[in-house]
Amino acid sequence: MKRQYWLFLACVNLIALCFTYADVECYEKPTHKEINRFIIDEEVGNFNLNNYLKMNVGLSRGVRHVLADRPILFNGWFGIVLMAQLTPGQCIFDGGGDEDSPFIRCKNHFHDPLKEWSIAGLHEGEGLSGGESSILWAQREKGAQYLGEYSWNDVRGYFHKGLTSNDEDVRSEYLVKTFHGVGRLMHLIQDSSVPEHVRDDEHMFSDYNYEGHVLKKFNRDWLLGQTYYTFNDIAFGLPQNNLALIPTARIVDTDRYDGTDPDVTMTQPIGIAEYTNANFFSTDTICTTDDYPFPNWNSVNPTMLILQDPRNQTDSVQREYLIKNYHGDTGYRLCTAPVLYGQVPESAEYLVPILDDYVYGDYAERLIPRAVSYSAGLMKYFFRGTLEISLPPDGVYAFRSEAPADPRIQGFDKVSLYVKNTTSTGEQMTGGTIELVVKYSFLTDDPDESDPGASARDSFALYDQSSLPQLSDPLYIIQKMDDGSEHQISSMEPTLLEFDLSGNPIPLWAVDVSFSIVYRGRLGGGEEGFPVEEDAVCVGYHDVAEPTSFYLVNDTDTVCYNEEWRMASDVDDVTSKNITEVCIRFSPEGQPQDASPSEEDHIHCFNNLGPGMYERVYLLGDYVYNQSLYYRYYLPGEVDPYVGTATYERQAIKNGLFYDEENDAVLRYYPVLTRFRNIEFWNLYYFYNNDVCTLASCPEGCDYSENPFELVPMQ
Repeated sequence: MKRQYWLFLACVNLIALCFTYADVECYEKPTHKEINRFIIDEEVGNFNLNNYLKMNVGLSRGVRHVLADRPILFNGWFGIVLMAQLTPGQCIFDGGGDEDSPFIRCKNHFHDPLKEWSIAGLHEGEGLSGGESSILWAQREKGAQYLGEYSWNDVRGYFHKGLTSNDEDVRSEYLVKTFHGVGRLMHLIQDSSVPEHVRDDEHMFSDYNYEGHVLKKFNRDWLLGQTYYTFNDIAFGLPQNNLALIPTARIVDTDRYDGTDPDVTMTQPIGIAEYTNANFFSTDTICTTDDYPFPNWNSVNPTMLILQDPRNQTDSVQREYLIKNYHGDTGYRLCTAPVLYGQVPESAEYLVPILDDYVYGDYAERLIPRAVSYSAGLMKYFFRGTLEISLPPDGVYAFRSEAPADPRIQGFDKVSLYVKNTTSTGEQMTGGTIELVVKYSFLTDDPDESDPGASARDSFALYDQSSLPQLSDPLYIIQKMDDGSEHQISSMEPTLLEFDLSGNPIPLWAVDVSFSIVYRGRLGGGEEGFPVEEDAVCVGYHDVAEPTSFYLVNDTDTVCYNEEWRMASDVDDVTSKNITEVCIRFSPEGQPQDASPSEEDHIHCFNNLGPGMYERVYLLGDYVYNQSLYYRYYLPGEVDPYVGTATYERQAIKNGLFYDEENDAVLRYYPVLTRFRNIEFWNLYYFYNNDVCTLASCPEGCDYSENPFELVPMQ
C-alpha cells in the first residue's frame, strides 16, 4: 500500500503542476524562435554570428553550415524518413522555443528585481509551484538543471567539447548542443521583458494576455519596423552578486533599481527585468503599490483617444486611457482608465482598469526591442573571446628536410605559430589551457573505410579529374600545450606557441589542413574593468596551406646545345657546377627577407648539391609565402666562391574543399604538377647553364619539359 500511496501523490503533484504552469504567461515558442532568428539575420548589437562562425570556428557556411541531420518524419508503412538539417542558425532558433519544454522548466523563468536573488523566482521559490530566479537557473553548475542541462556552465562545456573532440560525430553533437543551449539562454533573457515574469505573476487561466497579443500581431515585418535599443555591455563591469558570478546576470538585473527611483531604469546600465518591472503592469499587478511601487496613479494622465471600433472597422469609438507620463519611461498607454477615475480613486471596488490590445501594442513596441537587444547581448558575450593565428618568425608553421619512411603516419612533428588575443571588449586571457586542433583529410579511393590512412594516396602525385581520389572524412589531432593551465595570450603582441606533435604528427600526405587554437580559462579585466569569467572558451581558426614540397635542382650537368639536350661534359666550354652551400628562408606574403649562412636567417642549410642532383624539402605554411635562397659555388679558375641570392613569392599547394560564398557552392581544389626531367613538382628552383647555339636556325632553344636526362637525389 505504501508504494501505491506514493504513486498516488506523484500523480496528484504532476496534475497540479500541469494546472499550475499550463497558462504561465510568457512569450509563446514561435515568438522566442523568431526573435532569435531576427537577431542572427539582422546582426543585432553589431555582432555578426555568421562571420564569427566562419572566421573563428571554421564553419565555412556560417549559420547555414550543416552540423547534423535530424529525422522529422517517419512513415513505417512506406519506410520513409524525412530529415532536417541542423545548422547553427536552426539550433539557436529551436533552442529559443525548446526552453519551455517540458513545461516544468517554465517555473524557473521568473526574476523579480525588487527581491533578494535567492527568493526572486516565482512565488519566492516556495512550495510545489515555486521556482528559482531565472538568473540562478541560468547559472547552475554543470548537470544541475533538470529535464535538460542547458545552464551557462553546461553550454560552455559543450562548446569546448565541440571544438576539441577528435571524433567528427562527437564534435557535431556538442556543437549542436552549444547553439541550442545559446538559444535557450537567450530565451531566459527575453522572458524578463514580460511583465508577469518580473512581477511574480503567473496569471493562470487568462483568456487573453500580453503574450497572446504578441503572438497574434508579431511577425518579421513588424520587427523590421521597430526602433532598437542598444544594449550597453558596461553592465558587465558592475560588481557581481555572489549568487551568480557570471557577468551575464547583469543583463537581467543590475541591482540599481530598488523600487524608489524608476527614472534610473532609463539610464545606463540597467537590467531588462528592472526596466520591465518599473514601467509596466501585469494583469494582476495593476497599481499594487505595496509590492510594486511603480507605476502608480501618479505616473499617469488620463487621455481620451479615438480608436477604431473593434466591432465595426469602418467606425470609431472613444476610449479613455491612462498615459504614462512620469516615473521612468513615458509616452504610452499604461492601461485603460478605471471607472470613475479621478472621482473616488481610493475606492478600490470602482477601479477596474484593464490591459487591452492597444495597451499591449504599446508595451510590445518598447519591450520586444529590449528583448531583442538584451538577448543579442548575451549571444555576443558568449562568443566574444577570439584569437588570431599567424605565421611565426620562421615564416612556416612546420618544416622537414626529408621525406619520412611512411608519409601516411609520419610528417610534421612540431608546429609553431603566433596567436593574438583579439577579443573586441579588450578583456585579457590571464590564465588557462591552450589546445591546438589540426583538422585534415586523406586522399582515398574509399572514403567510407574506417581507417582512411591505411590506403591513403600520395598527395604529391599528378592526378587529373578522371583519376582524382576522393577526400576522406575529417581527421583530427588534438594537442594540449604541455600540462600547465596558466598560459596567457596577450592582446598587445602575438604570443609564440610551440606544440610537440611527435606522438601524433601531421601526416605528410595530409590534405585539406586547418588549425584551430582553443583557450579555456580566465577572461576578463582590461581597460573597461570587466569582471573575470573563470571558464571562458575562446577560439581562433586558420585555413593553412597543405603540405608543400620545394625542389632545388642542379641542372648544370646538361645544356641545350643547338636545340638539343646534351650532357655538359660533351660540349666544349660548358662546365658543370657544384653548389657548395644552399640556405633556405621563408617569410610571410609581402614581407621578403633575405637568406644568409647566419643561423638566424635561415631555416635549413645543406652542402654539395652536385650536378644532376636535387634536394627536396617540405613545408606547412600559408597559401602565399616568400622563399629566399642563399647559395655559393666556385667558378673555374676562381679561388673565391661566387655568392648569389634569390627571393620569390610562391604559391603553396591548395588541396581540399573550399566554400565559394559568392556562388554558395563547395569547390574542390587540387594541384596540377609540372614535370621536369624525371620529377613532378609544384615549386622548383634550378641552377642551369645558358643555352649554347652555334647555328643560325636555333634561336628558340629547347623545351625544358623534354629534357631526357634523369636527376638523382642529393646524397
